[in-house]
Amino acid sequence: MDDLNVNFIDIGIAVVLLISALLAFMRGFVHEVLSIGGWIGAVFATIHGLPQFRPYVGEWIANDFVADLTAGAIIFVSTLVILSLFTRSFSKRIRGSALNALDRSLGFLFGLLRGAIVICLAYISYEIIMPPPEQPEKGAGEEVEEQRPEWLLSARGLPLVQTGAELLKSLVPDDAGGAMETAREAREKARKLLENQKILHEMIIPEVKSKKPNADSGYGRSERRSMDRLIDSSR
Repeated sequence: MDDLNVNFIDIGIAVVLLISALLAFMRGFVHEVLSIGGWIGAVFATIHGLPQFRPYVGEWIANDFVADLTAGAIIFVSTLVILSLFTRSFSKRIRGSALNALDRSLGFLFGLLRGAIVICLAYISYEIIMPPPEQPEKGAGEEVEEQRPEWLLSARGLPLVQTGAELLKSLVPDDAGGAMETAREAREKARKLLENQKILHEMIIPEVKSKKPNADSGYGRSERRSMDRLIDSSR
Protein backbone atom coordinates (compact mmCIF):
# COMPACT_ATOMS: atom_id res chain seq x y z
CA MET A 1 0.00 0.00 0.00
CA ASP A 2 2.80 2.42 0.85
CA ASP A 3 4.65 1.51 -2.37
CA LEU A 4 1.53 2.33 -4.37
CA ASN A 5 1.13 5.61 -2.47
CA VAL A 6 -2.63 5.18 -2.15
CA ASN A 7 -4.38 7.12 0.61
CA PHE A 8 -7.99 7.41 1.68
CA ILE A 9 -8.70 10.05 -0.98
CA ASP A 10 -7.80 7.57 -3.73
CA ILE A 11 -9.93 4.91 -2.04
CA GLY A 12 -12.85 7.34 -1.78
CA ILE A 13 -12.56 8.24 -5.47
CA ALA A 14 -12.57 4.56 -6.43
CA VAL A 15 -15.58 3.83 -4.20
CA VAL A 16 -17.64 6.71 -5.64
CA LEU A 17 -16.85 5.67 -9.22
CA LEU A 18 -17.62 2.01 -8.52
CA ILE A 19 -20.94 2.68 -6.75
CA SER A 20 -22.11 5.09 -9.45
CA ALA A 21 -21.11 2.67 -12.22
CA LEU A 22 -22.78 -0.35 -10.59
CA LEU A 23 -26.02 1.53 -9.95
CA ALA A 24 -26.14 2.71 -13.55
CA PHE A 25 -25.30 -0.81 -14.77
CA MET A 26 -28.20 -2.33 -12.82
CA ARG A 27 -30.69 0.33 -13.89
CA GLY A 28 -29.52 0.76 -17.44
CA PHE A 29 -28.49 3.73 -19.53
CA VAL A 30 -32.01 4.65 -20.61
CA HIS A 31 -33.31 4.65 -17.05
CA GLU A 32 -30.46 6.85 -15.79
CA VAL A 33 -30.77 9.40 -18.59
CA LEU A 34 -34.55 9.59 -18.33
CA SER A 35 -34.30 9.93 -14.53
CA ILE A 36 -32.06 12.97 -14.88
CA GLY A 37 -34.37 14.29 -17.57
CA GLY A 38 -37.28 13.84 -15.17
CA TRP A 39 -35.64 16.05 -12.54
CA ILE A 40 -34.80 18.68 -15.14
CA GLY A 41 -38.33 18.52 -16.53
CA ALA A 42 -39.80 18.91 -13.05
CA VAL A 43 -37.68 22.01 -12.45
CA PHE A 44 -38.76 23.59 -15.75
CA ALA A 45 -42.39 22.70 -15.10
CA THR A 46 -42.18 24.38 -11.70
CA ILE A 47 -40.61 27.53 -13.13
CA HIS A 48 -43.13 27.92 -15.94
CA GLY A 49 -46.18 26.59 -14.11
CA LEU A 50 -45.83 28.54 -10.88
CA PRO A 51 -47.22 31.87 -12.22
CA GLN A 52 -50.38 30.10 -13.51
CA PHE A 53 -50.87 27.93 -10.42
CA ARG A 54 -50.06 30.60 -7.82
CA PRO A 55 -53.50 32.34 -7.80
CA TYR A 56 -55.36 29.09 -7.05
CA VAL A 57 -53.15 28.28 -4.06
CA GLY A 58 -53.32 31.92 -2.93
CA GLU A 59 -57.07 31.53 -2.40
CA TRP A 60 -56.37 29.01 0.37
CA ILE A 61 -53.11 30.33 1.83
CA ALA A 62 -52.80 34.01 2.77
CA ASN A 63 -49.03 34.16 3.17
CA ASP A 64 -47.46 34.75 -0.26
CA PHE A 65 -44.20 32.97 0.54
CA VAL A 66 -45.93 29.88 1.90
CA ALA A 67 -48.34 29.92 -1.03
CA ASP A 68 -45.52 30.03 -3.57
CA LEU A 69 -43.62 27.32 -1.71
CA THR A 70 -46.69 25.08 -1.61
CA ALA A 71 -47.55 25.67 -5.25
CA GLY A 72 -44.00 25.00 -6.37
CA ALA A 73 -43.80 21.81 -4.30
CA ILE A 74 -47.08 20.52 -5.75
CA ILE A 75 -45.99 21.16 -9.33
CA PHE A 76 -42.51 19.74 -8.82
CA VAL A 77 -43.56 16.55 -7.04
CA SER A 78 -46.48 15.89 -9.40
CA THR A 79 -44.33 16.32 -12.50
CA LEU A 80 -41.53 14.22 -11.06
CA VAL A 81 -43.90 11.36 -10.18
CA ILE A 82 -45.46 11.35 -13.66
CA LEU A 83 -42.10 11.40 -15.42
CA SER A 84 -40.73 8.72 -13.07
CA LEU A 85 -43.62 6.40 -13.95
CA PHE A 86 -42.91 6.94 -17.64
CA THR A 87 -39.20 6.31 -17.07
CA ARG A 88 -39.83 3.06 -15.23
CA SER A 89 -42.27 1.79 -17.85
CA PHE A 90 -40.00 2.63 -20.79
CA SER A 91 -36.84 1.25 -19.17
CA LYS A 92 -38.61 -2.05 -18.43
CA ARG A 93 -39.35 -2.45 -22.12
CA ILE A 94 -35.71 -1.82 -22.96
CA ARG A 95 -34.49 -4.38 -20.42
CA GLY A 96 -36.90 -6.95 -21.83
CA SER A 97 -35.65 -6.47 -25.38
CA ALA A 98 -32.50 -7.40 -27.27
CA LEU A 99 -31.01 -4.01 -26.31
CA ASN A 100 -30.63 -5.05 -22.67
CA ALA A 101 -26.90 -5.83 -22.87
CA LEU A 102 -26.12 -2.61 -24.74
CA ASP A 103 -28.28 -0.63 -22.32
CA ARG A 104 -26.41 -1.99 -19.30
CA SER A 105 -22.98 -1.50 -20.89
CA LEU A 106 -23.74 2.11 -21.74
CA GLY A 107 -25.18 2.51 -18.26
CA PHE A 108 -21.90 1.38 -16.72
CA LEU A 109 -19.95 3.96 -18.75
CA PHE A 110 -22.52 6.62 -17.89
CA GLY A 111 -22.13 5.77 -14.21
CA LEU A 112 -18.37 6.24 -14.40
CA LEU A 113 -18.85 9.63 -16.05
CA ARG A 114 -21.44 10.68 -13.48
CA GLY A 115 -19.20 9.62 -10.61
CA ALA A 116 -16.29 11.58 -12.08
CA ILE A 117 -18.46 14.69 -12.38
CA VAL A 118 -19.61 14.32 -8.76
CA ILE A 119 -15.99 14.04 -7.59
CA CYS A 120 -14.92 17.09 -9.60
CA LEU A 121 -17.85 19.11 -8.25
CA ALA A 122 -16.88 18.08 -4.73
CA TYR A 123 -13.33 19.30 -5.36
CA ILE A 124 -14.62 22.62 -6.74
CA SER A 125 -16.77 23.02 -3.63
CA TYR A 126 -13.71 22.32 -1.49
CA GLU A 127 -11.77 25.03 -3.34
CA ILE A 128 -14.58 27.53 -2.75
CA ILE A 129 -15.05 26.70 0.93
CA MET A 130 -11.37 26.19 1.77
CA PRO A 131 -9.34 28.40 -0.59
CA PRO A 132 -5.56 28.11 -0.32
CA PRO A 133 -3.88 30.83 1.79
CA GLU A 134 -2.39 33.77 -0.04
CA GLN A 135 1.15 32.96 -1.10
CA PRO A 136 4.00 35.49 -1.12
CA GLU A 137 5.38 36.57 -4.44
CA LYS A 138 8.22 34.32 -5.52
CA GLY A 139 11.55 35.75 -6.51
CA ALA A 140 13.79 34.81 -9.37
CA GLY A 141 14.39 31.08 -9.48
CA GLU A 142 12.21 30.52 -6.40
CA GLU A 143 9.29 28.13 -6.54
CA VAL A 144 6.22 28.51 -4.36
CA GLU A 145 4.75 25.21 -3.24
CA GLU A 146 1.01 24.79 -3.19
CA GLN A 147 -0.17 25.08 0.40
CA ARG A 148 -2.62 22.21 0.60
CA PRO A 149 -2.98 19.41 3.17
CA GLU A 150 -0.51 16.59 2.74
CA TRP A 151 -3.28 13.98 2.64
CA LEU A 152 -4.73 15.76 -0.39
CA LEU A 153 -1.48 16.44 -2.22
CA SER A 154 -0.37 12.82 -1.79
CA ALA A 155 -3.45 11.46 -3.59
CA ARG A 156 -2.48 9.94 -6.93
CA GLY A 157 -5.89 10.77 -8.39
CA LEU A 158 -5.61 14.48 -7.56
CA PRO A 159 -4.15 15.57 -10.95
CA LEU A 160 -7.04 13.91 -12.79
CA VAL A 161 -9.58 15.49 -10.44
CA GLN A 162 -8.00 18.92 -10.90
CA THR A 163 -8.06 18.51 -14.68
CA GLY A 164 -11.72 17.55 -14.59
CA ALA A 165 -12.53 20.45 -12.26
CA GLU A 166 -10.84 22.92 -14.61
CA LEU A 167 -12.82 21.46 -17.52
CA LEU A 168 -16.09 21.94 -15.66
CA LYS A 169 -15.10 25.49 -14.74
CA SER A 170 -14.45 26.27 -18.41
CA LEU A 171 -18.04 25.27 -19.20
CA VAL A 172 -19.46 27.76 -16.68
CA PRO A 173 -20.41 31.20 -18.11
CA ASP A 174 -18.21 34.14 -17.18
CA ASP A 175 -21.04 35.77 -15.22
CA ALA A 176 -21.30 32.73 -12.95
CA GLY A 177 -17.55 32.74 -12.45
CA GLY A 178 -17.70 36.39 -11.44
CA ALA A 179 -20.45 35.61 -8.98
CA MET A 180 -18.31 32.88 -7.41
CA GLU A 181 -15.40 35.30 -7.13
CA THR A 182 -17.68 37.90 -5.52
CA ALA A 183 -18.90 35.33 -3.01
CA ARG A 184 -15.31 34.37 -2.22
CA GLU A 185 -14.37 38.02 -1.65
CA ALA A 186 -17.41 38.56 0.57
CA ARG A 187 -16.48 35.51 2.66
CA GLU A 188 -12.92 36.81 3.02
CA LYS A 189 -14.18 40.24 4.13
CA ALA A 190 -16.50 38.61 6.65
CA ARG A 191 -13.62 36.55 8.02
CA LYS A 192 -11.45 39.65 8.45
CA LEU A 193 -14.36 41.49 10.09
CA LEU A 194 -14.84 38.69 12.62
CA GLU A 195 -11.12 38.66 13.31
CA ASN A 196 -11.11 42.42 13.87
CA GLN A 197 -14.08 42.14 16.22
CA LYS A 198 -12.26 39.45 18.18
CA ILE A 199 -9.18 41.66 18.48
CA LEU A 200 -11.26 44.62 19.65
CA HIS A 201 -13.01 42.36 22.14
CA GLU A 202 -9.66 41.25 23.54
CA MET A 203 -8.62 44.91 23.91
CA ILE A 204 -11.85 46.07 25.57
CA ILE A 205 -12.51 43.22 28.01
CA PRO A 206 -9.47 43.88 30.27
CA GLU A 207 -10.55 47.52 30.64
CA VAL A 208 -14.11 46.55 31.61
CA LYS A 209 -12.99 44.03 34.22
CA SER A 210 -10.38 46.35 35.68
CA LYS A 211 -11.75 48.17 38.75
CA LYS A 212 -8.58 49.83 40.03
CA PRO A 213 -6.95 52.55 37.97
CA ASN A 214 -3.64 51.48 36.52
CA ALA A 215 -0.65 53.60 37.38
CA ASP A 216 0.65 53.23 33.84
CA SER A 217 -1.52 55.48 31.65
CA GLY A 218 -0.17 54.03 28.37
CA TYR A 219 -1.09 50.81 26.61
CA GLY A 220 0.37 47.57 27.84
CA ARG A 221 2.33 45.10 25.78
CA SER A 222 -0.71 42.88 25.02
CA GLU A 223 -2.82 45.90 24.00
CA ARG A 224 -0.11 47.13 21.64
CA ARG A 225 0.21 43.65 20.13
CA SER A 226 -3.56 43.50 19.57
CA MET A 227 -3.54 46.93 17.92
CA ASP A 228 -0.74 45.81 15.60
CA ARG A 229 -2.74 42.74 14.62
CA LEU A 230 -5.80 44.90 13.96
CA ILE A 231 -3.84 47.27 11.72
CA ASP A 232 -2.22 44.39 9.79
CA SER A 233 -5.52 42.60 9.19
CA SER A 234 -7.25 45.76 7.92
CA ARG A 235 -4.64 46.41 5.24
